[in-house]
Amino acid sequence: MKYGINLLIVLITFCCLPISGQEISIGQRILNYPDSKEDYIEKGRRLLIHQFENMDFDSVKLVMNYLEDHIDDHTYLSFLPGERILLYYWTKQYDRLTMFILNIDKEKEHEYVPANHRVGEIAVKWSVQDYDILNQWINESESGAEDKDFLILLLKMMLADHLLPNIPQQELNDASDAFIARYPGSKYNEFIKTHIFFKIVPGDWGVGFGVRGGYTFHNNDYLNPKGNIDMNICVRYQRWVLDMAIMGGFGKLSRDIPDTDWFKGDKASTTHFYFSLGYAFLDNANFRISPFVGGSFNSSTPDEDLRDEYPQLEDVKINGWSPIAGANLEWKFRKKHPSYPFYQNHINLRISYLPDAFRKAGRIYSGDMWFLTLGFSFDTFGRKRIY
Repeated sequence: MKYGINLLIVLITFCCLPISGQEISIGQRILNYPDSKEDYIEKGRRLLIHQFENMDFDSVKLVMNYLEDHIDDHTYLSFLPGERILLYYWTKQYDRLTMFILNIDKEKEHEYVPANHRVGEIAVKWSVQDYDILNQWINESESGAEDKDFLILLLKMMLADHLLPNIPQQELNDASDAFIARYPGSKYNEFIKTHIFFKIVPGDWGVGFGVRGGYTFHNNDYLNPKGNIDMNICVRYQRWVLDMAIMGGFGKLSRDIPDTDWFKGDKASTTHFYFSLGYAFLDNANFRISPFVGGSFNSSTPDEDLRDEYPQLEDVKINGWSPIAGANLEWKFRKKHPSYPFYQNHINLRISYLPDAFRKAGRIYSGDMWFLTLGFSFDTFGRKRIY
C-alpha cells in the first residue's frame, strides 16, 4: 500500500513538470522580449521628465538627442513640435532649434506620436516660471544677433497664451514687423509671416440690415409724397453691395386724380420696391461711400383709412417702374467686435433719385423723385486671416 502511494506521487510530479517548465519558459520569453520603438519612446520620455524635474539638463539633452537620432523615423516621433522647441531652449540647443524651425513645414505626418503630453505640460510650466532666465540664456549665447532676436520672438510666441498677462497678438505682430524691418532678407521671415504674424479682418462676404426715414421730393402736379421710411437687407462681397428694400411714403394729393373719387387733399400712400447694386469707392475704418444703380417698382394708392371709408377707391392705384440711382454715405461708429463673426454698425445717409417714377401710369404723372433718408444699419461678416 505504501509503495503504491509513493508511486502515485512520483507519477503526478512527473506529469506536472512539463507544465511548470512551460510556464517558466513563457515568463522568461515575455521578460526577455525586446522593447518596441513605442516602448523606447515612452520610457525615454519618462526618464526625460525625471531628469527635467531634477534640473539635470545635460541628461535631458542626452535622452532627447538619443530619441531623436536613433528612434525617430518616418513612422515614429518622440516629441511633438511644441515640446521639441521648448526642450531645445532648456538644453540650449539653438542650432538644432533654428534648423528644426526652418524645416518645420516639411515635416510629414507620423503614424505614431506620443499620446501622453506630460513632457509638454512640464516644459510650458517651467518656461513660464523662468521666462526671463530663458531669454537671458539666449542673450548670453554665442548665436548671432539675428538668431538671438528670432529666438526671443519665437519664445514669446510659444508662451503668449500662458504668460500673465497674456501677450496680445498685436504685440506679436508689432515685434514681427520690427524683426522683418531690421532683417529684410532673413531666412526666418517666411516662418514669421506664416506662423507668428496673425491678423484677422472681416471676411469677403457679409449681410446687413437697415432702417431709414426721411423726406421725399417729387416734382409732379398730382402726387406729392413728403415723408418716407424704408427697411432694407443687403448682401456684401468685398466692396460690392446688393441692396433690396421696401419704402413707404405718405402725403396728400396736389390735384384730383381724373376719373376717380380720389381728390385733392386726400391722403396718399406710396410704396417702392427696389434693388440696387453699389460699389464702395471709399471704405476705410470710419467711412464708406457707395454709389449705386438699380431699378424700382413704384405704386401710389389712397390711404388705407380712406379706402375703408370709400370702398370705390379700393382698386384705384397709380403704378410705374423706373431706374434708381444714388449714393450711400455711412459712418462706422462701431468698427468691429472681437468675437466671430465681425460686425459693423453705421449711421447711414442715403440719397436716391428716381427719374419719371410714375410715367408708365400716364404722362400727367411724369416727374422725378428724390429721397433723402437717414437711419441705422449694421453688417455682419465672417472673418479671414490676411497674414
